Amino acid sequence: MSILIVKNFEEHFLNLIQKATVDLKIKTSQPIKNYLVQILVYYAQTQNLFPGRSEDTQQKPLDTLAELWLTAHQSPDPIRSDLLKKIANQSLYMGGYFSASLEKKLIDIEYYIQMGESAFLSLSSLSKSDTQSRLYTVLGSHFNQWIETLHYVAHQDFAQSDVGLLKLYENYLQTGSGSAYARLIERGVTPLQQDQLKKVKQDE
Repeated sequence: MSILIVKNFEEHFLNLIQKATVDLKIKTSQPIKNYLVQILVYYAQTQNLFPGRSEDTQQKPLDTLAELWLTAHQSPDPIRSDLLKKIANQSLYMGGYFSASLEKKLIDIEYYIQMGESAFLSLSSLSKSDTQSRLYTVLGSHFNQWIETLHYVAHQDFAQSDVGLLKLYENYLQTGSGSAYARLIERGVTPLQQDQLKKVKQDE
């Protein structure tokens, strides 16, 4: 088994984004590509995808995007914009990177699409910069396209890198995805079955 070690996240993900847009025949600007890269770099850090306790408030983070949405619309700027950006970015990442594992889940891909579109378009209307407003408008108006782009990147990443292998394993642990399990087997990793994982957790 050959594993590519990623030393530069930005370069790694930019190459994958560029390949995705070419192969999927998606015409877009460099600022959009850079934005997608920054999302991927941020969530490549496990603590950002599955955060623990908030260091600022010492309170458990909000559990759902719906709760974040409600809080955002009850908050003044710039808190509202910050929360909407978090909703938009997380929706795009989860909807794109883990779309295969969302099939037949209670919270499915459509949930992330609706939340992400709405959050980006709300950000566009709140932005005081014309450049930033146009960026958010494109991200919101073509949200399905960016979901497809990140899904392509995820497939390539899982197939090529050690980072992808770790994310794939985390995906399996969190979702129990059969497709994730099968891809792990293909990569030479034999994870515990879900019933075995449950027993381990019970014994802890």
